[in-house]
Amino acid sequence: AQETIALCEGALDKYQEVVVAGREKLAVQNAINAKKAQGSVLEYGLKYHLDRMVPALEKGIPGDPRFPEKDNEWIAAREKEQKFLWSGSRASGATLASPSTLKRPSHSVRELWTNIKK
Repeated sequence: AQETIALCEGALDKYQEVVVAGREKLAVQNAINAKKAQGSVLEYGLKYHLDRMVPALEKGIPGDPRFPEKDNEWIAAREKEQKFLWSGSRASGATLASPSTLKRPSHSVRELWTNIKK
């Protein structure tokens, strides 16, 4: 009987190691690849939105005193992108803080990406 129990426990451990971990990795990858037609709130997928948002944030607010409305438009565009990313993360099952609290996600994007590549 002990041998059968050990065999079952070993099979369940292997299941956790292979299937559950693989499912999580696949769920993250599917969320990254998903586009609006596939149920995502991100019309063109995560990569497209990040490729636009990150350089804009790195460049910063235009700050041209001749055109203050450009600053308002820039901020509105970044807020819209941020809301899409938060909505997309919630729809994909990721656990992130709400945008109103401006807390950091429980997992860094780098950590998630590293786990996907494994």
